[in-house]
Amino acid sequence: MAYYWSQYFARDVAVFWDVVECPISDGKTVGDVSGSIKKALKDVGFVGTVSIIAYGQTSDKQKEFDSAGVPYIHVEEESRAKKITLGIWKWIIDHRILFSAATKVWYWPTLQTGGEPIIKSKQEDLVKVAFDDDVEEK
Repeated sequence: MAYYWSQYFARDVAVFWDVVECPISDGKTVGDVSGSIKKALKDVGFVGTVSIIAYGQTSDKQKEFDSAGVPYIHVEEESRAKKITLGIWKWIIDHRILFSAATKVWYWPTLQTGGEPIIKSKQEDLVKVAFDDDVEEK
């Protein structure tokens, strides 16, 4: 079982970063945050290549992201979620992988500093809250 586990975590990982909803904290740079994201993934056992793709609404951040080695895709507010979703599907197809749900989840303030993921019980609570919100809206 341990062999399968380590083989699973050796796969490539992509992070699709919505910089509008998950902004960089004051005093941090794109390089700081991308390094922290990679560290957090490595700390929980992901040893494959980590690709980070950022999506934002202003083109003035392009150079900062480029210099940190993070592709930055400028999108309009109304199409941001659609562009991120299309980016995820393109990555899945390009990497010829089967889609699977995230196995680790972080709160943004914790992830951008390289912290620990949310424990499984808290993840389940978040899913329940999100589902309950969707049900109430209908």
